[in-house]
Amino acid sequence: DTSLNFPLGLYRPDGATDRYLLSLGDSGRAILVDPDASASLMAEVEKKKAAADQYSVRFIGPGKISNFQPHKGMVPPGQAWEIVSKFAPLSSSGRGDGNKTIQISPR
Repeated sequence: DTSLNFPLGLYRPDGATDRYLLSLGDSGRAILVDPDASASLMAEVEKKKAAADQYSVRFIGPGKISNFQPHKGMVPPGQAWEIVSKFAPLSSSGRGDGNKTIQISPR
């Protein structure tokens, strides 16, 4: 995505405007911002209209995906970087190598 001035790679699938992946180099680390699937799932369970403006911020790292506080509206790349850099994740889950560990941060 060349429309944004960000020093790292910003990728949008098929020109999507509601999600992006911010590459943090060639190490496999990235930040993913997309519509919050859990908000849609909870709305379905509670028979309510889904909150279309809820967005997830996730950090993808070696062997782990960390989930941060959902936000109203899509978070710009600079703010996504700040969230991942400065705040503790709400939860994380293992990925790859059969790791099925889920950690939930106490509040």
